[in-house]
Amino acid sequence: MTGIVGTAPDAEGATAATLTVEFSASNTRYPITPNWVIAMTHYKLLLQRSWDRKDAINAALADETMGQAAKREGIESMHWWL
Repeated sequence: MTGIVGTAPDAEGATAATLTVEFSASNTRYPITPNWVIAMTHYKLLLQRSWDRKDAINAALADETMGQAAKREGIESMHWWL
């Protein structure tokens, strides 16, 4: 995802159901609705949370000061929701 493009004049007279903005990816622009923008934002947050958890798991597994039981307990006690 490289960006959302939109301007106030584009929104003049539009409703939430008809308003579109442009989403650009791989040098291509796509018209999307505000609901899609919200969905993409949620998706981005979920992806970031997933990567954060992956990094935390890798850090726990690499910690040589912790025993296997402590590593497992720490990983299993992580919160996975936003």
